[in-house]
Amino acid sequence: MFFLAPSVGAAQLGGEVDMAQPKRKNSKQRSHKRRGAKRFEAPQLARDKDGGSFLPHHVHPLTGKYRGRQVVEVD
Repeated sequence: MFFLAPSVGAAQLGGEVDMAQPKRKNSKQRSHKRRGAKRFEAPQLARDKDGGSFLPHHVHPLTGKYRGRQVVEVD
């Protein structure tokens, strides 16, 4: 590894500059633990009075209501 003097730029050295490297290899177990925490989770659904389900904090797609008020006209 080398350090660049202020008067010498990367362009003068042919563009080869050492990049940071990891200190040691990550184990397979560590990688699998990290990826396992990102697995898909099913969305939580809210229930309406009729027994149907919809996404919470969204307008109900069939009735057009949000928090008990009519906010969208549905045909």
